[in-house]
Amino acid sequence: MDAPKLEKMLLNNRSQCEQAFNQYKDTLGFNRLRSCDDRSLRGRQFVQFIAASIGIMFRKRMVAAEAKGFKSGYDSDAKLLRALGTIHSTTFEGGTYYTEVISKLAAAYKALEMPIPEDEPSTGTAAP
Repeated sequence: MDAPKLEKMLLNNRSQCEQAFNQYKDTLGFNRLRSCDDRSLRGRQFVQFIAASIGIMFRKRMVAAEAKGFKSGYDSDAKLLRALGTIHSTTFEGGTYYTEVISKLAAAYKALEMPIPEDEPSTGTAAP
C-alpha cells in the first residue's frame, strides 16, 4: 500500500476512534455532578459496554446481510433498530399477541436471520 493511501486509512481510523470516544463520553454524561459517584459511573460503563457489544453483533449481521444483497433503506443502524423496535407484544390469559409486522420489516428480520415474532396461543399455563 502506498504512503498516501496508508495515511488516509490511518487518519480515518483515528477519526472513527475519536468519534466513538466522544459518543461514549456523551452517553455516560461525564459532568462533575453525575460522575463523582464511582458506583454509578461503573454501572453506566457496564450498560454502555453491553450496548456496544450488542451494536457490534448487529453491525456484523448487517454486513453479512448486505453481502447477500440486502438493502435496509435506512441511513443508519440506529434508525433500522428503531424501526424494528416498533413491534409491541400484549400478553393476556389467551396468550401473547404482537402488532402486525409489515413486509419491509419482515424482509429485514429475514435478512438479519432473526425470527419474526408470532402470536403464541395460551397452553393453559400462567404467563411468566
